[in-house]
Amino acid sequence: MTQNVRGAFAGRHLDQFLDLTPPVKLPVWHLVGGLDPITEREVTAQHPRDDYPVSLRDWIETDRLNCLKVKLRGTDEQWDLKRMIDVGTVSLELGITALSADFNCMVTNVDYVN
Repeated sequence: MTQNVRGAFAGRHLDQFLDLTPPVKLPVWHLVGGLDPITEREVTAQHPRDDYPVSLRDWIETDRLNCLKVKLRGTDEQWDLKRMIDVGTVSLELGITALSADFNCMVTNVDYVN
């Protein structure tokens, strides 16, 4: 198989596979950790108070975020569903344009994700 792959690329050069007019802007994804507070009411005394946002809502408003990667457990369907609903609710309110679910390679059954 290695020989077939090499043969398919014989006589070709790297510049043939590169986009020579890359986009001027790229989306940046903000990671929403599994323990990160979504709203201000979830912020506790244990969270830092250092002039940086703490809740997801504050991060979105401060940094004008529009793409979120949501860390999930991948082993607790109810928790994951609630987390996505909570993040999704705030996202819709504040104009987030893209959400991505990250199950931390823990899901072993495709039906869990679907």
